Amino acid sequence: MKYIATLLLCIVFVGASYAQEATDSTKHKLVVNGYMDTYYAAYSTDYAPNELQEFVLTNFKSKRFSVNMAQIALAYTGPGVRANLTLQNGDIARVVYPGFFEGLQEANLGFKLGNKWWFDAGIFANHIGAESFVPRDNWVNINTVNSLYQPRYAAGARLSYEPSEKFTAHLWAVNAYNNLNDLNNANSVSVTLNYKPVKGVSINYANVIGEERLDRLQVTSVPPTPVVTGPSQFLFYNNAWIELTGNKTDLMLSADVATMTNTKGENIGQRNETGFYWNAFAMLRHRFSPAYSMTARVETMQDPDALFSFEQLNVSTGSFTGARTVGATLGASYAPFEGAYIRAAGRYLALTNGSNFVRLPNNRSEDERFEFVLSMGLSINKAFNW
Repeated sequence: MKYIATLLLCIVFVGASYAQEATDSTKHKLVVNGYMDTYYAAYSTDYAPNELQEFVLTNFKSKRFSVNMAQIALAYTGPGVRANLTLQNGDIARVVYPGFFEGLQEANLGFKLGNKWWFDAGIFANHIGAESFVPRDNWVNINTVNSLYQPRYAAGARLSYEPSEKFTAHLWAVNAYNNLNDLNNANSVSVTLNYKPVKGVSINYANVIGEERLDRLQVTSVPPTPVVTGPSQFLFYNNAWIELTGNKTDLMLSADVATMTNTKGENIGQRNETGFYWNAFAMLRHRFSPAYSMTARVETMQDPDALFSFEQLNVSTGSFTGARTVGATLGASYAPFEGAYIRAAGRYLALTNGSNFVRLPNNRSEDERFEFVLSMGLSINKAFNW
């Protein structure tokens, strides 16, 4: 797969030679967006002051006021060109993004290859799954556990086919699964599909296929070359979700299934079997008015072979296993106008693999947690045309 990026570049140059683009230099648009989300969260599993909670993608701190995200975004579209740049700060930037990209959420540039084709490259926000790490994009202000393990960002290139508003398809070549830097010399590929057969129905599918083995550098050679440190781990990740929008009630169903080779076995040095991962959630939202809504959700995440989660000790058997969780969430939202909201939600989350939440003070052991989050957000856009 290491030649995929080169292949996509060839497609770009060939496609560009046939593209018939407008040359009207007045058709430029720049949208400036400012967004902030603040929160107060309380968790029944109290950790040390300011220590981050487990199994969360947002609202990391318990009994603290903090900022999930503060960002400035620029989105440019012109004759055959588009670009996105998003700068960010806050708890999400510091925890979710690697240190050297902490302040940069998105930076990508695209060129139109024809009436229906685009080619973009750079750093992208998450492209897989029904949920986002950007709080405003979700129905409720507590993410599912699974969203912690889905790709939250990608560095690579994307070839898009956009024939109509009903159907879009994207072919991706990325450095790695949920990693801006590659871990080895093998790139990953991804396909995302969106189909809207009728008004109010959105059907989505996405996958990631690639080798996720961590190689080390042989620094004694010039230049340094990667050296294989373990068996190849081949990942095949699949996500599918559907969103049904009614007059006042909306439904979202989502499921993920993944396999990875050489991740299952009795001992760390003898893991030569294929591990398995799956999750699912169902979410129902009722809008009492344009401003008020309530959302209910049930979820489960099953990672027995620790493909993505850390191994945990089963206190009854003494063996180690990946995380297994079940949860239920109830949330309410008030949006006085588009882009502004106040949200409150509570969740019950339980570990079902016989282990406990770790890092509890006073050596306490708990296999369940109650959560409460109150958050406020504001998003403002300003468009400039010339």
